[in-house]
Amino acid sequence: MASPYDFSFRKLMEAPEGTDTDALFTELLRHGPSLFDSLSLFILGEEQNPRVAVLVTLLGKTMDDRAIPMLMKLLDSANASTRRAAANALGWNRAPAALESLDRLSADDPDARVRDEARTAIEEILRDYPGMRSVLRHQQDAASGPHTIEGPASAAQKSPARKAIGQEKLKLIMTLPRLLAFKYRAVPLRFAGGDQLHLAIEKGRERRMITPMSAVTGYSVTLSAWPMERIHEQIEKLYTLGDDDFAAFFDHLNKQAQSEIVEMVTAGIHPNEPASPLDEANDGVEAAQAFLSSCAAMHVASATIFLDAATMIINATRRSGEVAAISLPPVAIRSRFMKTLMIAARHDAATNVGTLAMKHAGRTLTVDLTSVINAESEKLALVFNET
Repeated sequence: MASPYDFSFRKLMEAPEGTDTDALFTELLRHGPSLFDSLSLFILGEEQNPRVAVLVTLLGKTMDDRAIPMLMKLLDSANASTRRAAANALGWNRAPAALESLDRLSADDPDARVRDEARTAIEEILRDYPGMRSVLRHQQDAASGPHTIEGPASAAQKSPARKAIGQEKLKLIMTLPRLLAFKYRAVPLRFAGGDQLHLAIEKGRERRMITPMSAVTGYSVTLSAWPMERIHEQIEKLYTLGDDDFAAFFDHLNKQAQSEIVEMVTAGIHPNEPASPLDEANDGVEAAQAFLSSCAAMHVASATIFLDAATMIINATRRSGEVAAISLPPVAIRSRFMKTLMIAARHDAATNVGTLAMKHAGRTLTVDLTSVINAESEKLALVFNET
């Protein structure tokens, strides 16, 4: 069913190259959030058309959080112009969830202009989220040069206050990752001074949760009682990187938080239940749980996982000697999948080894993990031992 905006969308797509689109963009953007649904559906219907790139640019200018997953998907478009527009839009939106995908694009996209746009987007995102540099594999030195890009969210137009809010948001996430926010039914709100943290927590639990929240965050906490619905709304607003946000800064968490995250990841491994398809996982946590559950259910004896800039390979062998067919996780989460496996196994960087245990068919299944990591690639070797 056609939307009232479709004529304008088509007009933008058919405009000659070099046409000033600002006036039509401005007119459409006045419709606010109501524009998003029609625009996203129209783009999906025209995804194979190279001229849809102008609408991808418009999607970015909506500054709607719902656009981020779609823009990340468009980074894999067959059209270079669409990939370039998607990278540009993610930079405008300062979307930290897209850093790994942009990093991959900046290294191996066949189009030089797309690679350049991805690097620029990375620099723009790191302006607001400097602590996220550790997720990069190819652009470790990106950021900080005097770079500007066109559009309403360019560095020149962003105020110092907005940049400060971005850094504050990252600090809050690094203090209480999303998994722990859901566990404690709490959300960090702001810092006060050097060692004070103000959180909202489910109404009726505020008094007895002061000590646990102080222990897991490492701060002296002040708690405000909120209804659970409001806490969920704030969690969705604050946490935009997924349940595996901790993978980028795990080493910066205190021991209590680290231990609880490991327990939560391993508690989600269910070998006796049908595993979620690995290639449909939404984040590194879900992918790691699906992989380990599948390996246990298929009686895998050993597995190796190799990852470099362009390739992931998973080889697994059953106890019977047969090859076990295991699908690959989505490209955007592969690095976080590897990191989550290492975290779950309590990987020791000094020795390159780690171990985790899980239950299967009433028995304990121990998984020994060994890593070989360098600047170009990562390799994990896993051995499954039933006791």
